[in-house]
Amino acid sequence: MDLYHLSDQELWAKTDEIVSQERKHTTELLWHLREISKRKLYLDRGFSSLYNYVTVGLKYTPASAMRRIKAMKLLRALPEKVQKKVEESLNTGKVSLSNVSSLQSFLEKEKKIYTPEAKQELFSKIEGKSQEECQKLFFSISTDPEKILPKEKSRVVSATETELKIIAEEKLMQNIQRLKELTAHKNSNPSYAEVFEMATEFMLNKIDPERNQEKKSERKSKVQIQAREPQVLPVQENKASQNFAAESPNSRNQNEINSKNTNAPQKAEANSNPPSEASIKRAALKRDQYRCTFKDLITGKICGCKYGLELDHIHPVALGGKSTLDNLRVRCRAHNLLEAERVFGKSVMQNYYKNE
Repeated sequence: MDLYHLSDQELWAKTDEIVSQERKHTTELLWHLREISKRKLYLDRGFSSLYNYVTVGLKYTPASAMRRIKAMKLLRALPEKVQKKVEESLNTGKVSLSNVSSLQSFLEKEKKIYTPEAKQELFSKIEGKSQEECQKLFFSISTDPEKILPKEKSRVVSATETELKIIAEEKLMQNIQRLKELTAHKNSNPSYAEVFEMATEFMLNKIDPERNQEKKSERKSKVQIQAREPQVLPVQENKASQNFAAESPNSRNQNEINSKNTNAPQKAEANSNPPSEASIKRAALKRDQYRCTFKDLITGKICGCKYGLELDHIHPVALGGKSTLDNLRVRCRAHNLLEAERVFGKSVMQNYYKNE
């Protein structure tokens, strides 16, 4: 865009106008997110949560998405007359989106329950304040100041590295020190990143179903390779082999037939055992690649969420459905509830939804 033709005064005026429009558009976005959240429309589009929709669907950064969602939640919790005041303050710049978001974070962490009137009073106190001044205010009135400390933060510092900031309690530091002691023979002084990698690798090898499946496949391949390798056994002439050689071909054939007939009922009985429910569930997870398979029929987007996975019965158990492989599909918690809501109705399923 070429702005060279604008005079200094025109450039100032145009910039002010754009900022004003940006603030109004941001406020309008909050109202739209509020309604989308209320209707849970993000689930229909294949997103597992509102946050997932704002980051992946609308392409906001995680921090920007969280600020907008927090501000929206504050709007949602306030009386209508106070909502208008918040909207006006955001549009005019009397209060920043960051401070509104910080206020909501503060209210969520507080043990004390604030009435709508108390929230309105708090909002009045953050108007015209900087982010640092707001944090000082929250510390001064908090019932539990430690809870509002910024405990976690991540920042990308290179193409392959991310800086993590956490506040570790004494128990975690003791665990880290003990892990360093136990692994000192391999690395005399590992970094925190190396310690966390060791711990996470250990836990994932224990509980990650995808890794467990890979290990089983590797073991199976090794067994098959070993089975294909020829084994040369020493030949020993003994009485049994001599007797076998002395037998006529007809008698040997009859013995083999009798042996097969004896073992046949045992094999048939072993194969008749139905697969366990646990093995069917594992097969369903493996088939669906350990992710939610909900698909938006309009856009074709598949949810793909890997968090809090559940198995959904296509034909519900309550309506006579069975836990067979072809009747199971993997769903995240949110989409499993959505499917149940479509079958049993909102009024029945409302109690199962967690407050967002």
